[in-house]
Amino acid sequence: MRNGHLSAAGTDLCDLPADQWVRFEAQCEIGGLPARRRRLRITIPDRTTRLFDGLPLAGPSFWKLTGLGFCSTGDEAVGVYLSDLSLTGR
Repeated sequence: MRNGHLSAAGTDLCDLPADQWVRFEAQCEIGGLPARRRRLRITIPDRTTRLFDGLPLAGPSFWKLTGLGFCSTGDEAVGVYLSDLSLTGR
């Protein structure tokens, strides 16, 4: 995210409101073939939902989740809050 705009794997997705809670739901197929894809659903406070289906993974070497982290790649100091994180395998 940069300047309020969200992108993933080089794909521009949408603008996000500042200083408001945003809900992210992500699904990702990992391991095996054929080509794996991601699904991302974003819901903003006014209940508007955007679905991005079939997002490519950043690289072909991602086949197993061994860690989960969050970081900011911006140039300015920011605050980010995380709540209700859930991770499940299927």
